[in-house]
Amino acid sequence: MKKFLAIMLAMLCICTMGVAATGDVDGTSAADTSDTADVLYAVNEGYTWSIHADIDFGEDAGVNSYVERLVDENNDDAIISVSRNIIAHGKKLQISIASANGFKVKTAANDELSYEVRKNNASGAALAANDSVLEVAAGTNTGSQALYFKLTTSAAAAEVAGNYSDTLTYTAAIVDQA
Repeated sequence: MKKFLAIMLAMLCICTMGVAATGDVDGTSAADTSDTADVLYAVNEGYTWSIHADIDFGEDAGVNSYVERLVDENNDDAIISVSRNIIAHGKKLQISIASANGFKVKTAANDELSYEVRKNNASGAALAANDSVLEVAAGTNTGSQALYFKLTTSAAAAEVAGNYSDTLTYTAAIVDQA
């Protein structure tokens, strides 16, 4: 009999080990009872984006000329693009552009030539400092934007020798959806 009770007690302990309760609810047959449990899931905010490679207008185009470059998925696989956009409802990822020299390439001696940046092609409006280049709303995972660059060479009698450069800065920010 002792052996039987020991086995039964061991079985009872094993059976109750697998049950975990979050809280006890006492009730009577005269009243219904209830309890709650939360169901949770989290999505972490984040985004991944990339910009084009350097824009090289080449060299020695001559006076009173234009040099154009179109950065798009057909000729440069590094356009302005968002490959992952996980942000809160009512928000958007906004990528803006700025130029260190006011959209001018300059030499060390401060000789300068102007250039324009436009969305898509030559018919769009020229972008200004801090203009939005690409916006991707919450709930949309990807986006891309082709850019058109146009350099205007000198109108002087001859070009001025030198290495001309500027730095474009793109800034990504999560902002309220307008």
